[in-house]
Amino acid sequence: MLSALACGDDEVRVVQSPTGGGFGGKEDYPSMMACHVAVAARAVKKIGNARVRPF
Repeated sequence: MLSALACGDDEVRVVQSPTGGGFGGKEDYPSMMACHVAVAARAVKKIGNARVRPF
């Protein structure tokens, strides 16, 4: 990922949520796919699942 982003290891932080579910195929390398999408979109920062769920 560092080479794809052209960054040093002190400039990148990756947080990978577990991939799962009961139906369909799973991606083998979801982090790599997310990296390619971020580079293509020129995203600086992405936050996922920011919604608070009341229980």
